[in-house]
Amino acid sequence: TKLKPDEYLSVGHRLRMIHLAIANLDWAMVDLYEAFQPQPTSLSTTMHAFMKRARSQLPGRELMEVFWLRGEDSMLY
Repeated sequence: TKLKPDEYLSVGHRLRMIHLAIANLDWAMVDLYEAFQPQPTSLSTTMHAFMKRARSQLPGRELMEVFWLRGEDSMLY
């Protein structure tokens, strides 16, 4: 069942669950940008910030494939 607003899991707990879920995926990574924003951010804001950081770290601005995994309720922002 869906958690009530006062039952939200901490960021640390959610990150541990995510890291366990992707432990065997050497091509996957977790980006912490959204977790530490003071308020909910839009998907486009999160995507723009991630792509800007990722591109700045790629030698020669190599092409990369990116996909996003978010909870359905997050799509409201």
